[in-house]
Amino acid sequence: MSLSTCKNCHENISVTSKICSECGEERSAPKYQKIIIVTMILITAFGLWLIFSDNGANSRNIQQLSIQDGVAKDYSIINQVNYSSDNTERIKIYILSTAAIRKEDRAATVQTAAEAYLYSQRADEVTALLEISEIAAGKGNPLAIAIYTPNTCINGEDRCDEPMWQIESSDQRFTAQEITIMEKWYIFKDSYKEDHRKISEDGFRISIAKKIHIPAKDVSIPVIIRKKITG
Repeated sequence: MSLSTCKNCHENISVTSKICSECGEERSAPKYQKIIIVTMILITAFGLWLIFSDNGANSRNIQQLSIQDGVAKDYSIINQVNYSSDNTERIKIYILSTAAIRKEDRAATVQTAAEAYLYSQRADEVTALLEISEIAAGKGNPLAIAIYTPNTCINGEDRCDEPMWQIESSDQRFTAQEITIMEKWYIFKDSYKEDHRKISEDGFRISIAKKIHIPAKDVSIPVIIRKKITG
């Protein structure tokens, strides 16, 4: 049986005894037990703080940033680009959503995509772009854009009061032919750029017209006009 010394009468007593059998002095818990108890309390308190602070932040953002009459539709992420700098995690994601047709629904969809991706990756800023097609992705002509920066101070102390959301959206709809023309335009432009060749816009139109068998006068790139939703 393991023994320890009573601090009061200095008699040997069992380490499991809570009271000294000789003098009746109560024994305090060993130092290592106190350390373990305090550590467990601190870990539990920290865990609860993380849970409630995250939940509070999420609910606060959702309440502040609901798009009027907008319903987020199913989407898929087709590409992502990390352009982080200065210890700030910034990510762009490109998404497709055939169900998001209305301006409000497109805005709600990019908002949902940006928020979900930011929290899943613990990034500082996420930009979500709703594209017409996978080929057109990243060409600077998205249907909707959402930039989500929960802590705008990362852009400078003088910008801390800026809105955490910047959202733009369009309600334009395009025919299958218009989308095909846009895709062919980007494909031709990229191929000529790689070969260091120059060609006029009329040359592009003629080349595309021959590819899809339509008059050259019918070849034009749709210009997407987005309206500011918030930010």
